[in-house]
Amino acid sequence: MSRHEVHGPRIIVKDDRDSSVGRGCVLFAAHFRQGLSDIPRLAATCAPFSTQEVWLTEGWREIRPSRDMHKELCAFDITFRMPGGARGTKSEYDQAASRMQIFLGRDYDIIVHGSGANLHIHIEWDRKD
Repeated sequence: MSRHEVHGPRIIVKDDRDSSVGRGCVLFAAHFRQGLSDIPRLAATCAPFSTQEVWLTEGWREIRPSRDMHKELCAFDITFRMPGGARGTKSEYDQAASRMQIFLGRDYDIIVHGSGANLHIHIEWDRKD
């Protein structure tokens, strides 16, 4: 039995060397408060079966033209790496996002977007009460 089968996929935080924009995933202690701290573990649990690595590719960032919760430290972007470095298919990302939505519930917005090397799952905690 391999280490992957026993422990599940590795969870990796993208660093500056892994970034095409020169900035890795910026995380602060607030990312690990109740409501957000289970997202990386849940992403690994809901990842496609052949996933070897779950990458946290974005945490905090300045607001972009499209409104999201990254600036408020309430969002993560996540990618999956399969054997040989493959990133997974859109269908695999859609299935993982659907599983995560079941576990996380309505207070989380989970969106699969991007394409090719930019395909990722955006997960944000956006309380609806």
